[in-house]
Amino acid sequence: YWQFVERGDDALARDDSYAAIEALSVAIQLRPNSMAAYLKRGEAYRRRNEFDAALRDLRKAADLDPLAIHPRELLGDVQYARAMAHAQSAPGLFLRAAERYREFVALDDQSARGHYKLGLACYRAGQLPEAVAALREAIRLDPRFAEAHYTLGVCLRAAGSREGAIAAFERAVSV
Repeated sequence: YWQFVERGDDALARDDSYAAIEALSVAIQLRPNSMAAYLKRGEAYRRRNEFDAALRDLRKAADLDPLAIHPRELLGDVQYARAMAHAQSAPGLFLRAAERYREFVALDDQSARGHYKLGLACYRAGQLPEAVAALREAIRLDPRFAEAHYTLGVCLRAAGSREGAIAAFERAVSV
C-alpha cells in the first residue's frame, strides 16, 4: 500500500497525474478505506481538470475522515475551478465552492487562506456581505495578506463603499 502511495506522491511531484492516478488506484484497491489515497487521487484528477472524478474521490476522503480539513479545501477548489470553467452557470457553482470553504473554516477557523477562499467564492456568487465578512476575517488573521486586502477592495467597490474600497486597495499596495 505505502509503496503505491509513494509512487503516487512522486508522480504528483513530477506533475505526472496519469501515473499518480494509476498508483493511487492500486493503493485504494489494497486499502479501500484510505483517506490519504482518495485525497491524493482526487488532487491528481483535479490537476487533469477531471472535476467529476476529483469530486468523487475528495467526497470519499471527506467521508472517511470527517475532521480532515484538506479534503474540504480541495472540494472547494474543484467547485471553484468548475465555476470558472462554466461561466454561464457560475453563481450556483460558486455557491457550492463557498459551502465547501465554509466547512473548511468551520474545522480550521484560524486559516486566513480558508477565509480568503470563502470570501472570493462568495464574491463570485454575488454574496457581498458574506464575502466582506470572510475577507475581513482573513485580514484579521493575517494583516499582511495583500490579496485579501485587494479582494476586499473589489467587494467594497461593488457594494458601493468607495472610501472603504480605496482604503483596502491602498493597504494592499502598502503590504
